[in-house]
Amino acid sequence: MKRGTCLRSCLESSKSRHAVRYAVTMRFLRQACLPCTEVIPIAEEDLQATERFLTEYDIKPSDAIHLATMEKAGIALIASEDEDFDAVRGIRRIWLDEIR
Repeated sequence: MKRGTCLRSCLESSKSRHAVRYAVTMRFLRQACLPCTEVIPIAEEDLQATERFLTEYDIKPSDAIHLATMEKAGIALIASEDEDFDAVRGIRRIWLDEIR
């Protein structure tokens, strides 16, 4: 898989874990992330890979969908607080504490 980044659940975690208002997070996403980010659509053909990730790693369905679309796009790097990604072979998870 080629290197890439998947920004995961930014809205949810910014509000619930960091008390950042949705408007602030949306402004950040529009200004800083979207200009240099490709949004990968979820398609019906991703269902088989989603099921494989669900059964192989016993992860949340949303995580399995992220992994299926990442695999389709050849992305192996994910920016996420979710440590469940650490167990997935071929995937490297980074978070803010690594970049400081």
